[in-house]
Amino acid sequence: MRHLRLLVLAALALLIGACEPYDKPRRPLPADFVVQLLDGPRLGPEQLLGKPWVIHLWVPR
Repeated sequence: MRHLRLLVLAALALLIGACEPYDKPRRPLPADFVVQLLDGPRLGPEQLLGKPWVIHLWVPR
């Protein structure tokens, strides 16, 4: 019973910690925001306005 209680508390702590207070959808992009696409072109906030987008950061080592 004690292990179950600890497991539930750990799961709750993990879920609460995953909710960042700064994570607010639909906030505006900064004016100097620029995205470099893999095939070369660069996009700014004007090109992304009204379109769904996902930013995935990947840096090779």
